[in-house]
Amino acid sequence: TAPEKRETIMKNTEAALFDAYPNRVLSNFRTLEERIEATYRRDHAMVKILATVIAILSLITLMGSVGLTVFWVNQRRKQIGIRRALGATKSAIVRYFLVENLLVTGIGILLGSGLGLGFNVLLVHHYEQQALQLSYLIWCGTVFLLLGLLAALLPALRAADFPPALATRSV
Repeated sequence: TAPEKRETIMKNTEAALFDAYPNRVLSNFRTLEERIEATYRRDHAMVKILATVIAILSLITLMGSVGLTVFWVNQRRKQIGIRRALGATKSAIVRYFLVENLLVTGIGILLGSGLGLGFNVLLVHHYEQQALQLSYLIWCGTVFLLLGLLAALLPALRAADFPPALATRSV
C-alpha cells in the first residue's frame, strides 16, 4: 500500500480481523518496519557503543603518538641544534620527524592488520563468522596513517623552531 494510506488500512485490517475471528487474540499489531526496528534495536545500540569505543581508543592512540613524538624531540634537542647549526632547514627537521613517525605508524598498522586478519581467519574457521573485507583494513590503515602524521606534525614543527644556539647549550 502507499505509505500515506498505511494507517487507515492498518485500522481497517485490524477491525476486519476482529470481526472475522472475534475469539482470536490480536496483540502487537505492527508494521514490518516497526518489527524490523524492534528486532535490530540491540544491534544498533551495540554498533553505537562500539563506534564510541573505537573513537575513544583512536583518540588515546593519537595522544600517545603525540606524547612519543614530543619525547623524541626533547631527547634530541642537542642533535636538532647541531643539525640546524650545520645548515639543516626547518623543513628537513620536520620531514625527519614525520618520516620517523610514519615508519613507526606503518609498522604498527602492518602488525595490527596481520593480527586482525589472523584472528579473522580463526573466527571464520571455528565460528563460521563472516570474512573481514580487505577494504576495511585499507580504510582503517589509511585513517590511522593520517592520524599518525597529524600527531607528529605539531611536535615536529616545534622542533624545527628550536634556535640552534639554545639547543646546543642544553644538556
